[in-house]
Amino acid sequence: MEKELLVVIFGLEHFNYYNYGRNITEETDQKPLLGVSKTPYHSISPRLQRMLLRLNKYNVNLIYVPGKQLIIDDTLSRVQLNDQIFNHDVYESTAELCLSATASPSRWEELAKLTKDDPELDDVVYRIKNGWPDKINTRKYAF
Repeated sequence: MEKELLVVIFGLEHFNYYNYGRNITEETDQKPLLGVSKTPYHSISPRLQRMLLRLNKYNVNLIYVPGKQLIIDDTLSRVQLNDQIFNHDVYESTAELCLSATASPSRWEELAKLTKDDPELDDVVYRIKNGWPDKINTRKYAF
């Protein structure tokens, strides 16, 4: 339970720029975490108190979702790789699973079209495929 809470806190703090001040719904497969988050501070351990104080900066709504329905989270956390053998197929299949589970084919087509229509994103795709030029216009590429 504490590890799950640490994961939530780490994710929120890591993406603080995007999360702070917004209503966030966090799905967890740890039902006890819901109870702890609503328990008065004086009745929980000091370690959990500190974690919950870090969590209080954010407008987080924790909801319980059974582990079987958290497909990507559970799949990625259960992938076991032998460190001595680098298996590209496992990494590719994991990436494909993430991509196929997050968006439908029609959504990917829509994203591809919108990327193509956006000059900056289209240029990023071009640079990834063809490399960075020897000389660049610094006004055009502020980053």
